[in-house]
Amino acid sequence: MTTDDIILHISCLVDDSLPEMPRHSQAKLYPSELVAWDWNTMNER
Repeated sequence: MTTDDIILHISCLVDDSLPEMPRHSQAKLYPSELVAWDWNTMNER
């Protein structure tokens, strides 16, 4: 399983667990995109 596959799987899990969570009007990212962004940031350290 590649890193991309893992990130995609985690993003899908977040999307599935928060289906009714509205995006804030000033937000530019959805919750699953935040998970992927945080994952990439964490891997850069």
